[in-house]
Amino acid sequence: MAIKVSKLVWEHYELAGGALIVLLWMADHCDDPGAHLFPSMRTLAHDCCMPEKQVRRHVHSLIHDGYLGIVGNEAGGAPGTTRQYDLRLERLKRDAPASPPSTPPQSIRRTHGR
Repeated sequence: MAIKVSKLVWEHYELAGGALIVLLWMADHCDDPGAHLFPSMRTLAHDCCMPEKQVRRHVHSLIHDGYLGIVGNEAGGAPGTTRQYDLRLERLKRDAPASPPSTPPQSIRRTHGR
């Protein structure tokens, strides 16, 4: 379990819904560098409480958006074998929000007694 990776997903992945659940599952089952992921679609569907077709769409969108990479068995392989993925941590870190300004903009400052 990679707590650091799960924390990155919670803090920086801005979409919600099924893709977030799939990405969190992946983050929860990888190592600290975000590698060594080889779930079957059936396992993902079961664990994420979604139909397999929906999980497959989320995985493909996460690959397309650069959050997941295929590192093994790219063509899908023989029946019974699964792809190997890694989480693209640099993509999560790149999407990190900028730190908030130290003072609020003039338009939202409150003035007391004026």
